[in-house]
Amino acid sequence: MLGLADSGNFNLLFFVALSVILFWALFYLIWTGVHWVRWIVGALIMLNGFAQLIWGWRDEHPLQLLVGAIVFCMGAFLWSPSVYFFTCRQKENFRWKRLVIWSAIFLFMAANVIAARVAYSFARAQSASEACVFADEAARKIYEERDESWIAVHLTPESLRSKGPERLNHFLWSNQSQLGRLSEIYLPKGRAWAAFHLPRQWVMFAETTARAQSEVGPIDLQFSLVRRDSQWKIDSMNWIYAPSTSPR
Repeated sequence: MLGLADSGNFNLLFFVALSVILFWALFYLIWTGVHWVRWIVGALIMLNGFAQLIWGWRDEHPLQLLVGAIVFCMGAFLWSPSVYFFTCRQKENFRWKRLVIWSAIFLFMAANVIAARVAYSFARAQSASEACVFADEAARKIYEERDESWIAVHLTPESLRSKGPERLNHFLWSNQSQLGRLSEIYLPKGRAWAAFHLPRQWVMFAETTARAQSEVGPIDLQFSLVRRDSQWKIDSMNWIYAPSTSPR
């Protein structure tokens, strides 16, 4: 799960978290003596193991093949008569109070995951809005005013490496020679997402696109942005001719 958070794939992370909660909730029902649940859980586990086997065979990954075989056997074991007799024995010790307590625990954990997913959606929308505001300012500073001092302050350290100032000067010169002066820049649109980097650092990423009118026709101004503290910075920027248009 840390790998999913580090890569910024929080949608999959929330799905995996809910799947784990659901799996253990069903497993607890088997433990309490609800024997028919074992057919569902066993089928799901075997399906997962079969998928791991297919992917391991496709990718020629011996470890994944081994994991897939083990998971498939675990799912098949839940269909065995020994598990059936175990659930019948556990049913004799069934306690409603214990079931209610554990059900409340599982529901509480699922509710926390869902609440985190909703909060993440709001945070993404807010960050995307802030990134678009910054991208609008950046587009005007770069393509209209050509303010090199502002640009240098708002570039990420990674962008300034490997002859960053020289590349920036060439970028500004090529913009002026190829595009001329922009007559209008429209409000950008974009998306944002988060990543969690160890030990304790949240990083926001955003990609924005703003339509602009140049002397050679409509163009799209594209920005890749990063926010590691309270300020957005430019990681990369470029422009392309707008779709269905070509330079005159």
